[in-house]
Amino acid sequence: SVATPTVEILYFQGCPNHTLARELVGRVALDLGIAVDLRLVDVQTPDDAQRLGFLGSPTIRVNGNDVEPGAAERTNYAHSCRIYRTDTGFTGQPDERWVRDALASTHATDATRSAGQRLVTEGGRPVEVLPRAEYDEEHLPGSVIPLGKPNRHATERLALHDGMRKQGVTLDAIDGESPRVVSVRSYWNDVWSEGDTSALENFYRPAFCLNGEQTTVVEFAKGVTTWLAHFSEFTVEVDKLFVCESTVVSRVIYRAVHTGDFMTLPKTGKSIELSGIDIFEFRDGLVTTHWHETDHWDMYKQLGAELRPGSNL
Repeated sequence: SVATPTVEILYFQGCPNHTLARELVGRVALDLGIAVDLRLVDVQTPDDAQRLGFLGSPTIRVNGNDVEPGAAERTNYAHSCRIYRTDTGFTGQPDERWVRDALASTHATDATRSAGQRLVTEGGRPVEVLPRAEYDEEHLPGSVIPLGKPNRHATERLALHDGMRKQGVTLDAIDGESPRVVSVRSYWNDVWSEGDTSALENFYRPAFCLNGEQTTVVEFAKGVTTWLAHFSEFTVEVDKLFVCESTVVSRVIYRAVHTGDFMTLPKTGKSIELSGIDIFEFRDGLVTTHWHETDHWDMYKQLGAELRPGSNL
């Protein structure tokens, strides 16, 4: 017989999307008739994220392999939510097709199937699982998906999900991630951590206001490219997000290594870590105004620069 595949869902407490990831795995396993050993891994700190190679919450791995194609080549580990680029756009969940392909490739088929329920195991112990995320909140911290007693709120929410799917609307706005929040998360991940400046066109209006001055996407892309040319291993961790009507405020942590001459400061090879506050004002789905604050003085100190009055730095 073929060994039962191990499915890990890596997440952190408070992530609005990891319960839907549990639903996704259960539903796909049920459809394929595959029994799985399902395990939840609570990534508690940034150090844990680095140690576990955590690309964000939720992360789904089948037999140790991330279900997202190409994920094995990435090293932008962060203790933050994860944004996926799928054929239908950005979302907080991996594409169902990736999960389906990953499970199907294990060839661990099982003829046992029941109406609406599925057997999974954890530590060799059989555990019944629902293919829908109808679980009481008290069950959420558990290491496996429990059968759980359906609660009315969850059932109504899932009915709303189905209705929204039929209308072609993503589930992000329902589960705590509004389209603007998803857009901001994608901006930090795709543009700054991944270096994809083409994503700017889907975030800013062609001409927008940056710190009180008019600029364009083309000019801003040049600035991003310049920064990334001087600092390698550049990653951004989203620490906090606040939403007020059409405005999103983010606090982020930048991490990078100084590997190129920057202004008048020769490359040092030193690592830096600093925080930033950004205010994004949206209109018609795109950012029209961006206010940015970062302590560059602290960055220069971390690089060992001696700052004096009249310095060119």
